[in-house]
Amino acid sequence: LRFDPRLGLEVVSPTPLKPARVDQILRDHQEWIAHQTERFGVSPHVAAEMPGEMHLPTIAKHFRISMGHGKGQGKVKIVENGGHTLLLTGNTTDTEACLDALRHFVRAQAKRHLPPMLRELAEEFGLHYERTRIANQKSRWASCSARGTISLSLKLLFLPPELTRHVMLHELAH
Repeated sequence: LRFDPRLGLEVVSPTPLKPARVDQILRDHQEWIAHQTERFGVSPHVAAEMPGEMHLPTIAKHFRISMGHGKGQGKVKIVENGGHTLLLTGNTTDTEACLDALRHFVRAQAKRHLPPMLRELAEEFGLHYERTRIANQKSRWASCSARGTISLSLKLLFLPPELTRHVMLHELAH
């Protein structure tokens, strides 16, 4: 168990744990968790918050995130306002819906920018692959299947461009 004052309680394991095992660990360490919670003055369950900005170094984009005025109705939508601001409209009082809209925006940016970057690198180095897939992989930046499909994590957008290039070259080498 690890307790971060900003993020709260985190269960760290070298291998995935079954939910029942996590529950047991939490029960076994209730005293320690209570002590850490009191010590840092925070709850072990931290509510998600809306970021004020989003930086995507791989594609050299930085966005300020702005919420539409008023409660609004309907699904949360994102409008790129002038290329540097993301304006969220609709029911912006629903934080989870806003975060979900931002996740969809990041996925769309990944689908738009990462495959062409991979294609250019392949051409530059004379390497071949069959197709590209964009995913929200939890434990890998990328992977390459036996059939030549390169799966790229949309999280690559948050890395410096030279690291994204390195990951892509590594997968192309397979």
